Amino acid sequence: MPCAMPVAGEPVFVKHGSSAFIGTGLEAHLREIGVTRLVIVGAAVNYCVASSVTMAADLGFDVELPKDAVFGFSVNDPDGVLHGPETVLSVTLGTLAEFAAIGSVAALTDELSVR
Repeated sequence: MPCAMPVAGEPVFVKHGSSAFIGTGLEAHLREIGVTRLVIVGAAVNYCVASSVTMAADLGFDVELPKDAVFGFSVNDPDGVLHGPETVLSVTLGTLAEFAAIGSVAALTDELSVR
């Protein structure tokens, strides 16, 4: 998408799995530039976002996850019961609260404007 195109000189990391950290060099880059806090957003909260959040926390990063900057898809459980996207999002965010501070884009924007 044009809105996601990198600006000149911006590093680009291409992932081939669910976590942004596996096989990408992202962790090394973040450590090199001194990043300790991550705000993770994206699609498929119960897949790629969850993998990246849990791995970032396991690697020692402070992680924030704005709940209004992610979404989930419907999921069939092993018994064939379909769980809607709202349920998937809610349960996934509840689980990820063990690894990240769950907030909102507005709260992050307010925090940044105070700095």
